[in-house]
Amino acid sequence: MRKSTIPFIFENLSLNDIFIEASGNGNMSQMFFLQKMTLEDLETNKYNIIIIDKPSLRNFLNQKIKINKIFVIDDFDKVKNDLKYNEEIIKINLPFRMSDIFQRIENNLIQVSINSERLMKYNKFTYD
Repeated sequence: MRKSTIPFIFENLSLNDIFIEASGNGNMSQMFFLQKMTLEDLETNKYNIIIIDKPSLRNFLNQKIKINKIFVIDDFDKVKNDLKYNEEIIKINLPFRMSDIFQRIENNLIQVSINSERLMKYNKFTYD
């Protein structure tokens, strides 16, 4: 299995710096690597997962870019959720551990792979 690219977009400079540092260490995951992107980059390429903060999420949802899962990092206790979205949103509260985020993304990628294999087996099944 080749490594997947997981883009991240943050308006919060602290989060941006943390993820840029984490993306510099390519050995943190066997399944994916992190890459800083802009909304324009997301429009030209197709990604299944994105990591984003709440202010960037508002801009992202206005762009109508199709993503399957969005990992949103924010302090959700203090902010009322008034956004409307169709994508699956996974909320990550502040403070967080990078290892937890990496594990959640890896689990997601494994589950998608298992479901794809099941679907292929189902489609190839022949009835007697």
